Amino acid sequence: MNLVTSSPLLVALYVAVLLWVLMGLRFAALRPAEKVVIPMLILALGIGNHLLRIHLGAGTYAPLIFLTLHLPYFFIFLYLSRCGALKMVFMICSAVVFTAPTVHVSNVVRAVCDGDFTGVLLAANLLTYAVMLVLAQLVFRKGFNHLIKYAEGRTIALFSLIPLLYFVYMFAAMNADFSGVSHIVRLMPTVFALASYFLMLNVYRELQEKRRLDVEALALQESLDAAEEQLSLLWVSAHQTAVYQHDMRHHLRFIDGFLAAGKPEEAAEYIRTIYSDIEAIAPRRYCENEAVNLLCSAFAQKAEHSGIALTMDVTAPMELPLSDTELCSVLSNALENALYAAGQMTEKGYRWVRLYCTERSGNLLVEIRNPYGGSVRLSEGIPVSERSGHGFGCRSIVSIVHHHRGHCRFEPKDGIFTLRIAIPLVKK
Repeated sequence: MNLVTSSPLLVALYVAVLLWVLMGLRFAALRPAEKVVIPMLILALGIGNHLLRIHLGAGTYAPLIFLTLHLPYFFIFLYLSRCGALKMVFMICSAVVFTAPTVHVSNVVRAVCDGDFTGVLLAANLLTYAVMLVLAQLVFRKGFNHLIKYAEGRTIALFSLIPLLYFVYMFAAMNADFSGVSHIVRLMPTVFALASYFLMLNVYRELQEKRRLDVEALALQESLDAAEEQLSLLWVSAHQTAVYQHDMRHHLRFIDGFLAAGKPEEAAEYIRTIYSDIEAIAPRRYCENEAVNLLCSAFAQKAEHSGIALTMDVTAPMELPLSDTELCSVLSNALENALYAAGQMTEKGYRWVRLYCTERSGNLLVEIRNPYGGSVRLSEGIPVSERSGHGFGCRSIVSIVHHHRGHCRFEPKDGIFTLRIAIPLVKK
């Protein structure tokens, strides 16, 4: 940073905002005390560095900037982001690169202006800072956010070559003779450094996104396979019920034999056994759609065994745009999550789940509500599971619903979690 042409106070404030944007920090996430202390600390650093430069002079102050500004910012933003020392070193170095355009603008102003150009220089610097912050927000923010959140140490080390090579250039250029060289030529290394950030960060983010999508696609396929297996078991259960009902005449003949032999107690016991067997395997009927009936019946039994009151108001047509496997995956994941959350509740009257499904205005509407404890964190509108090996169920639901041009919304509010799904019954 050229401290002859840039006020340390302005530089400190600019770099603080720049790091805040590039690292994806949120002021609202700070504790009440931090919302006061952090801005005051940054302002105090800026004022302190400004006074120190005035007292010591630019030449003496310049070598100290590492200790008076870089190092304090390193610890402040390391505390705020918890990103790790290596990533924080990379971000501090990168912030210095992002101050270079102001230096070039200052040099241009000095070259073209005569007399007292302090006001013009200040305006030019402020305008440059504003432009760089807009570029940071619109162009570089996503790439840096993704890098800070997901990159491993080796990747950060490779990316650090950009600011390190830039520092080598700047150190060599300090004593170079630039007489006769245009300001555009001086600016080119800065342009190359910023372009490298843009290209490499976006390529990295796209590769990471592709990797994430591949993992989610694999998880979705596993979810569909599991749903298909579960549905097959339910169909087997339904088939067993049909067979049992078909054989009812044999049971009646057996009961008639007991009664003819004067053994009413044995007949009554046999009837109770048959009734119990049928109840154990027979799916209850909730609507016209057989797959929905099977799923609702299975989860009704699971809820009963878990001591959870599952209330279902279901109306579903015979023909649905979803395949039985997709339908099973959506409802199974949603009800499984709802039963798990309700099962964690210990207060009386809070162990319940409500399923509402109907056809309205050409759409299949599904709403599942359940109480929950603690807090629910959403990422891009989708719940994030803290349980190891979990978290793909909701993404499977979103993927299937979106595939059929539908919409879904997860809404945790006032201790009640609500999932709403709308799927067009006729493909658009």
